[in-house]
Amino acid sequence: MRGQFTMRVRFKWKVVRILFTTAWLYGGWLLYTGSLEPVSLGLGAIASLLVATATYDLFIAEHEAARKWRLVRIHYGLVYLMYLLGQMYLSSFAVLINILRGKINP
Repeated sequence: MRGQFTMRVRFKWKVVRILFTTAWLYGGWLLYTGSLEPVSLGLGAIASLLVATATYDLFIAEHEAARKWRLVRIHYGLVYLMYLLGQMYLSSFAVLINILRGKINP
């Protein structure tokens, strides 16, 4: 048919991989900049899309696109986040105790 755009499966997976990579990069941009100004958000979106377009195959290889979706394993990330926060608190308490005992001078 004329004028109708059809996408092949390989192209669809490529678009999904680019969008998924863009979302992760943009999330990192938001976390690292901590700015919600429109200019910063726009630059982050453009930079994330450009980097994702160039490097999407490094983040999600083509043979992995057909495997189980990776977000299902988000519980591993949550467990790591809890462990990381716990270790940060333990470290802070250890420094506080050393300050109170006079072993270190802040």
